[in-house]
Amino acid sequence: MKQVNSVGLIPDGNRRWAIKSNISLDKAYIITMKRIAVVCDEVFKLGSSVFCVYLLSSNNLIRPRDDLASVINSENYFIQDLLPPLATKWNANVYMCGTNSSPVNGLYSSFDNIFSNWNVDTRSRGIYLCVGYDPVDELKYAFARNPNLIDGDIIEYLSVPIRLDMVIRTSGEFRLSNFLPLQAGYAELFFLKKYFPDISRIDIRQVYKRFSENRIRRYGR
Repeated sequence: MKQVNSVGLIPDGNRRWAIKSNISLDKAYIITMKRIAVVCDEVFKLGSSVFCVYLLSSNNLIRPRDDLASVINSENYFIQDLLPPLATKWNANVYMCGTNSSPVNGLYSSFDNIFSNWNVDTRSRGIYLCVGYDPVDELKYAFARNPNLIDGDIIEYLSVPIRLDMVIRTSGEFRLSNFLPLQAGYAELFFLKKYFPDISRIDIRQVYKRFSENRIRRYGR
């Protein structure tokens, strides 16, 4: 099987799944966070070293107040309860992308202390959480911090300094929705029809299998 080093996930369809399943948004988003942890675990089990997940875009902040509260509460649960054992199991650093470098960071200040003493250079894998993320903001702040950025590889100065091999999106939508457009420039895109809470480990394995079958990556050459 061809090696997939870096994977991006757009876990879409959670609100539609909640309506279909006749459960509250609070419960649906908690289930979503548990499923994200399962997908991340499977990605690392299959040999990848980088997992990036789109938890919230900056445009998502215009959602109704109750909806947004459900999302943020579930993300707190994910970061405080689900991530520590996952990061420990896979010897992974965890990075928040989009909050410390954007005007929405006030909404997530409670996350800052969780990450302050977490990451060390010796860890072999990386988990990137895109929260309040916007690619234009990512570029603006990268250039603000590095005025001579144009002289080097822009990717390595971004909040997610990795080129993705694969992006998976659920719920049957065929778009990236501003998810890491520079990093995903030559990624293989996989769009699954299932709503995200219905995704299984088997679905992820099948995507990896499809990646490895008859796929030649030319990178524009």
